Amino acid sequence: MKAKIDLSNAADTYYNQGLNYAADTYFAKGLEDFRILLEKDPSNPETYSQLGIHFIKCENYVDAIIAIREAIRLSPQSPEYYMHAGVAYYKQGNYLQAIKLFRKATSLKRDYVEVYFRLAHCYEMLNDPELIHKACAAYRQYLYYQPNEVVAMVALGTTYGMAGRYDQSIATFERAEELCLDDPFLNYNKGNSYYHKGNYMKAMMAYEKALELLPEFEQAQTNLELARKAFRNRGK
Repeated sequence: MKAKIDLSNAADTYYNQGLNYAADTYFAKGLEDFRILLEKDPSNPETYSQLGIHFIKCENYVDAIIAIREAIRLSPQSPEYYMHAGVAYYKQGNYLQAIKLFRKATSLKRDYVEVYFRLAHCYEMLNDPELIHKACAAYRQYLYYQPNEVVAMVALGTTYGMAGRYDQSIATFERAEELCLDDPFLNYNKGNSYYHKGNYMKAMMAYEKALELLPEFEQAQTNLELARKAFRNRGK
């Protein structure tokens, strides 16, 4: 007869093993350890959450949602569980449900910084012009807590451009440039905003800077040619 595993003194061992396997990308083994731990204590929300995170890493989003939903049921005031559930829904492409969960996470923890970035990206992925301003607001909230984060500044500047708010877009890119001069994508997106404003000279300068930093940037080269053509045809 197969010996029954004695879990009376093994909870910490299995939990730590599960985390270590996650760090080492042995996700399947980590799942096994967390399942064993749940046999001992089926009411531990953190174990369900970690199990769900492992499922996400294994790209099993359905089981991830089931596990993390159980963590939420057991501990409904824990913002990190809503965030993890939101990530699983995001990975599924269910952006509306992800938004609902991310918003719940930030309602429980106002300074939950990383969630604002994820929330903004969800609004963008819906590709709805009516929601772009909400993406801008989420990026601004992120930058309120991380004011020198260049990636978020570029994302905000790009989103302002998508919303047709070109002056704000350019101002945001210029603020980002003070912290990071050598980013081809920053210059490319700034060029796009200048182009849409009709300032073709500055658009060309921005595209040329992007190409100087990344010569194989084909879209920047294409847009540079468009800006040159528009500059030559101005006033005709």
